[in-house]
Amino acid sequence: MLQKLQSWLVRQRDQSAVSYSRFGRPGDEEEDKPPPTTIVVAPFNENAPEYFLFGSCHVQKAAIYFAAFGMSITILMFISTFFEFDWYHYKRGVDVGAVIGLFLYLAIGVLIHYYVIIGVKRQLSRYLLPFICVYTIICVTETCMCIGLLFKLLDAQVTEPHHRVHIQMDVYYHSTTTTTPPYAAILFGLFIVLAVQFLMLVGVLRCRQFLSAKQEHEMAMKVAEMSKTQYPTIQVVFASSGSGTGPFRNPAPQNASNSSPIPPTPSHNNSNKQSNEPPMENIII
Repeated sequence: MLQKLQSWLVRQRDQSAVSYSRFGRPGDEEEDKPPPTTIVVAPFNENAPEYFLFGSCHVQKAAIYFAAFGMSITILMFISTFFEFDWYHYKRGVDVGAVIGLFLYLAIGVLIHYYVIIGVKRQLSRYLLPFICVYTIICVTETCMCIGLLFKLLDAQVTEPHHRVHIQMDVYYHSTTTTTPPYAAILFGLFIVLAVQFLMLVGVLRCRQFLSAKQEHEMAMKVAEMSKTQYPTIQVVFASSGSGTGPFRNPAPQNASNSSPIPPTPSHNNSNKQSNEPPMENIII
C-alpha cells in the first residue's frame, strides 16, 4: 500500500515539474522558446478614488483617526468603571476576578488600536488583523443582540404591557405593577454603537486593502528591478488602465499612470525584415 502511494506521488511530482531554463538558470535544459523580453507591472495609484473614505478622507488617515478614537473610549471606559465599580460588593475584600478582567479589557483594547497606528506607520497590513478580528466578533455579537431586542420589543407590543395582581389583605386591595424594560431605548443605543463600530471596521478594512496592494506593488517593482539588473535587455513596462502597456520610466507610484502607450506597429515594408525574428514574450507581475 505504501509503495502504491509512493509511486502515485512520484507520478504526480513528474506531472507538475516546472522548468526554469527560459530564465537562463545553469544546469537546466535548453528550450526553443526565446527568453522573455518584457516584464509587465500592474500600476498603483495611492490617490485612487477607491482609497478614499466617503470621497474626502484617505483610508490611512481614517484608520488612524478610528484607532485614536477607539483607544480613547477604551481608556475612558476603564477609568469610569474602575472608580465607579463596587469592589467590596461581596464583603470579602476586593473582587480579584473583576480587577483582572478590567485590566485585560484595558490591555487588549489599547493594543489592538495601537497596532493599527503601527501598521499604518510601518506600511504593514498584518498589524491591522487583531483589530479586524476583534471588531468583527463585536459587531456580530451586537447584531445578534439587536435582533433579540427587536423581537422582544415586538413581543412586548403584542402582549399587555402592564399586569396587575390584586392581593387582598384584610379589607384593602394592593396592586403591584410590573413594567417591561425599555427595549426601544436599549435597541436605539445599541444600534448607534453598532453603527459607529461598523464604520470603524470598514475604514480599517479599506486601509488594509490599500496597504496590501501597496506591498504587492513594491514587491513587483523589486522583482522588476532585479530582473532589469541581471538582464539589461528586458524591458519593464507598466500596464495602463486600458488594454495597452507603457515602457517603464520611474518606479514611483504616482507616475505609474503616466506611462506612454505601446510603440506603434511596424509598417508593411519592415514586416518582412522582422518576420524571421523570434516573437517577444512578456512576464506579467
